[in-house]
Amino acid sequence: MRHLAFLVLLFAAGSSVAQEESWVGKTVITKKNGVKLLQFDAKGKQANLSQLDDSIHYRVLADKGAQIKVVTTQGVEGWVDKNDAVLPEDAIKHFTEAIVANPKDAGAYQKRAYAFEREGQLDDAIKDINEAIHLEFYDMAGWNSRGILYTAKKDYDQALRDF
Repeated sequence: MRHLAFLVLLFAAGSSVAQEESWVGKTVITKKNGVKLLQFDAKGKQANLSQLDDSIHYRVLADKGAQIKVVTTQGVEGWVDKNDAVLPEDAIKHFTEAIVANPKDAGAYQKRAYAFEREGQLDDAIKDINEAIHLEFYDMAGWNSRGILYTAKKDYDQALRDF
């Protein structure tokens, strides 16, 4: 009887681990700009190849091995390589490593800022956005992101300057 209870417990633990591995319903952050988005027709033939460039984070609709199906902010659905995305809980570490490897990567600063924001670390997020703006002054996404962060901090005067 003791062995049966152990096997049931082991099976239940294994099932919950398997469920945790699915990215369905989660948000992912693209690791780099220009991640390829594959779309397929009803027969399963590749119909379109485009790039994810409307946001830095996407909601996962399906998870099949090395591929995840995401939806863009415009409602377009398609498949991307799972290796081209990172879960928010792993993003700070990933983008910190990317910044160490290339301190001039404004996108890595902006994506780490988003991860900091999700963790409630608004001051760290603002520091990263400041660096992203410094590196790519004319990229309006950085200014907009910083305005959103200042709004979250209820610093509306600073937010208005950025918007």
